[in-house]
Amino acid sequence: MIEQLSRGNLTVTDLARPLSITLQGTIKHLDVLAAAGLITRRKSGRSVVCSLEPQAMVFATSWLNERRLVWEARLDRMASYLDTLQNGAAS
Repeated sequence: MIEQLSRGNLTVTDLARPLSITLQGTIKHLDVLAAAGLITRRKSGRSVVCSLEPQAMVFATSWLNERRLVWEARLDRMASYLDTLQNGAAS
């Protein structure tokens, strides 16, 4: 949904169309995104139009990058430890 909205505003129906979940399931997903501040919704006639919140996406991207760096460091330490074990067993 985020990917779809990155290309422009869409109605809930347009967002639901390509998904293999019900319209109600789509609405629940949008509720979570809206509660997180990642999207906004506004009524336009009989439709609800969803928009991406760019500032919230900047924050989310920053948070995800911080997590990525933490996990990369952990995995690097684990690889180093496994190398040490393997080299110790070969001696």
